[in-house]
Amino acid sequence: MKLNGTEIFLLMQVFFVVFGFALFFGLKAINEARMEKKAHETVMACDFKAWLEQPVDIHALKATGRPYQIFMSGANESMEGHPERMNVYIDDLGIVIRADCG
Repeated sequence: MKLNGTEIFLLMQVFFVVFGFALFFGLKAINEARMEKKAHETVMACDFKAWLEQPVDIHALKATGRPYQIFMSGANESMEGHPERMNVYIDDLGIVIRADCG
């Protein structure tokens, strides 16, 4: 089977359209995966300012999905460094005075 110039031209157009769609949707999928990863990292960010000056909430701590430690004011801190772990510091009344990760 021999193709003439017009048939070759049409096949090339089809190839480039198919390749363009594959490239577009492939890049779109990669971008969506990156956005999902970034959203997860944002959720895992260590920003608990809203918890300050509130009573400690064990259920909320567990809902973060992070390991955590609670320290009473004046207690010795753990010197272990675990960036994913939440450290919650409470006063004698159970009010959060500081929350960080590490």
